[in-house]
Amino acid sequence: MKNQTFVLSKFSTLEKLLKKNEPMEFEGVEYQDTILHFSNTSLLKVIEEFSTPLYVYSEGVLASRIQSYLDGARNHPVILCYSVKANSNLSLLKIIKDYGLGADIVSGGELYKCKIANVPSNKIVFSGVGKSKEEISFALKENILLFSVESPSELIVINEIAKELQTTAPINIRVNPDIDPQTHPYISTGLKENKFGISHVEFEHVLKQALALKHIEVMGLGYHIGSQIVNLNAKIEALQRSKELIKIFNKYKKLMYFDIGGGLGIRYKDENPPTPKEYLETLLTQLPWKEIPHATILVEPGRSIVGPAGMFLTKIQYIKKNYDKIFYIVDGAMNDLIRPTLYSAYHTILPVRQNKTSLMNVDVVGPICETGDFFARDRILPQLKEGEYLAILTTGAYGFSMASQYNSRPRPAEVLIRKDGTIKLIREKETYEDLIAKEIHLM
Repeated sequence: MKNQTFVLSKFSTLEKLLKKNEPMEFEGVEYQDTILHFSNTSLLKVIEEFSTPLYVYSEGVLASRIQSYLDGARNHPVILCYSVKANSNLSLLKIIKDYGLGADIVSGGELYKCKIANVPSNKIVFSGVGKSKEEISFALKENILLFSVESPSELIVINEIAKELQTTAPINIRVNPDIDPQTHPYISTGLKENKFGISHVEFEHVLKQALALKHIEVMGLGYHIGSQIVNLNAKIEALQRSKELIKIFNKYKKLMYFDIGGGLGIRYKDENPPTPKEYLETLLTQLPWKEIPHATILVEPGRSIVGPAGMFLTKIQYIKKNYDKIFYIVDGAMNDLIRPTLYSAYHTILPVRQNKTSLMNVDVVGPICETGDFFARDRILPQLKEGEYLAILTTGAYGFSMASQYNSRPRPAEVLIRKDGTIKLIREKETYEDLIAKEIHLM
């Protein structure tokens, strides 16, 4: 086999992660007595109780990320609206709500989940370009804080539904600032070629249109330029560009809400993003407070709260050599975690049992009948055996929330490591019966 084993000294980062008992760059993740732990809990213990594939979350890491945002928002009029699409598990929503956060939602289903989790309706912002009439009606009946309006057509529909319900719909106007956030094109939302928001040149026209509608109450404006942003220059540029829009808005009425979106990136490999506290403090110091003395600032973090708080565990079922390629074929698949397939996303992968064997160049792949069913390609990992386990890190965001039943594979369970070290099941593994629960049998 050519080029399959490597000299360890060439891979100092891997040496640190795999060989030494040093702190890792991933919060709560460390080896203790050769076993990988998450928040001081043995992952082998978790696997023994719940098996794989499996999503595991840490309440301690989740709380730490939330607290960092709260520290950054201290002494400022800020509402943190957790972006529910990142992970909508009810137990996690409940924890996030208990810290005083609201929610940024993009569907009626997310609103329903927030209602079940007792998220205060006066802290819920409804975003998204394609809200249905049913979803708008549901949100109005729940008295949410704001609709983030993204087109003149949507504005008219919201006004009509509010009229039918004999109420008034509070809105923000979402602007597309045409700024490149330097992130993956699929998660960029602030360029003129993206479907989101209203262009700068249309802003005043749409504002006047909204102000003329009897069942619309215009509360402010906002923007969101994308996610996994680790350099704040684009965020600061978007904020600076919006100052002119604030001046236009103030010609007509007081601005009550200014939504600066979310998008803070996290560490997947070797990124070095600011902490939530640093991120928020930086942006808040850039705000034109004299121009918006009555405004509450809305911030919509998602990935940066829940991403580092989760990992995906999977078992090596087979090790296959095909010509000069080595495959670790695991029991997890792209239906469980699609980010590597969808975005070519990188997730750090560690063996659950610390290993001092030679390092190898391998592909970590699943059992689905797609070449795109992989978690890593040409990844340097130890020479492992069938039956050993891998931990795929930072999968708390857009992991389970994007999971499917493709290939008729039941979705995995989710468990939570509580602050006191107890391990709680927060979503059962689906069964074969679940796969057909909503299907109609034609006779």
